[in-house]
Amino acid sequence: MLGKVLKYDILADYKKYLVVFAGLLISSIFLGVSNATNHDGLVNREYNAVINMLVVSMFIIFTVLLSAALVMVFAISTSRFYKNLMKDEGYLHHTLPVPTWQLILSKLLSAYIWYFVLAFVVAVCASVISRDPFLIFNFFASFKTELTANLGAEAEGVMAFFRYTMGYVLLAPFIVLSQVYFSLSIGNLSNKNKLGVSVLVFFGLYIVQQIVGTIFAAAFFVNNKFLFEEVAYDVGSAEVFAAFDPMLIGSYALISVFSITCYVLANYIFTKRLNLE
Repeated sequence: MLGKVLKYDILADYKKYLVVFAGLLISSIFLGVSNATNHDGLVNREYNAVINMLVVSMFIIFTVLLSAALVMVFAISTSRFYKNLMKDEGYLHHTLPVPTWQLILSKLLSAYIWYFVLAFVVAVCASVISRDPFLIFNFFASFKTELTANLGAEAEGVMAFFRYTMGYVLLAPFIVLSQVYFSLSIGNLSNKNKLGVSVLVFFGLYIVQQIVGTIFAAAFFVNNKFLFEEVAYDVGSAEVFAAFDPMLIGSYALISVFSITCYVLANYIFTKRLNLE
């Protein structure tokens, strides 16, 4: 049944995504053609200013559409969660032969699917603009090679930080949406202003998360004498990056546990304390 619910969630708003994705592709094609004509000298000099102005305008449009697409993934997932589980549609969804945790998981998975579709579209756009169909593959293939050539042994530290960053990018939808879903589940308990309560809870979670993160980072720096000793100024950046590994791993563990807890509590509240009034 999860597959059927997920299919519904994916297809429910696909037309909105397709419009934005089409805009991204069209603007990238224009940017690619403009770059090619300028680079290859296919236009007369008197038209260069006009072409450059159009390129800048199209780049702004591309950037706006990309930002809108990123926001859209989270906004639509949040809106669909609210409408399907907390509004009138909730009377139907909560009577389906599907456990509540699967209803919530379906919203999360659909967001992830559109998140990766967007990443694929952006990769295609980058290839079109650069006129290199293997741009992304070439980038990852040559990234470590170039780092090693330029930084030597210190490249491994930069690569480790890069891997942590990519890991956070992959976790970002779950981190944000699990907290949003938990906030909405708390708002569900209110009989008056469900959205207002949800917003307050979300900001409260954010503040708590920042406080815990600050305390954790402060404790790390206090206990890690390596970063304060004078010898630290004489060591390579590889050792400095390595010194941050425990903090980064601990941060991942904390945010993962926090997000999983939010998901579990949201499921519990919608299962045991559902309020559709």
